[in-house]
Amino acid sequence: MRSLRVLVVDDGFMAASLTPTLAEAGHEVIGPVTSAEEAMELAGEKKPQLAFVDINKHGSGSGPRVAYRCEELGIPTMFLIGCKVNTEAGEAAAGLLSDPHFLNDLLAVVEYIRSEGRSVLSPQLFKTPRVE
Repeated sequence: MRSLRVLVVDDGFMAASLTPTLAEAGHEVIGPVTSAEEAMELAGEKKPQLAFVDINKHGSGSGPRVAYRCEELGIPTMFLIGCKVNTEAGEAAAGLLSDPHFLNDLLAVVEYIRSEGRSVLSPQLFKTPRVE
């Protein structure tokens, strides 16, 4: 199995769960990173193949800024969120993983990117039933 370099931008519960899950699945985890500025810098330097970004990073809209920067670099981004999101803010990301079931979808997203080897996620990926 080919592993991916995955950037994690979050300083809360989701990063604490996501980081070890990705590492245990054999992926190289960059982070978790706590600032948008550091995330954008690392995205350019480390060239991750996928990024998971807290959409509400410091409540300043910097999550979408990170996603737009990743988009410029050809890095697919999945937003992490624990509550409702304004749909306009999600335009830069390929998708959205929300608490409390995000771990059920996490590895499916990573596997899709790994197996397809491309930066655009299929909308069909998010129409599959969640595993409870």
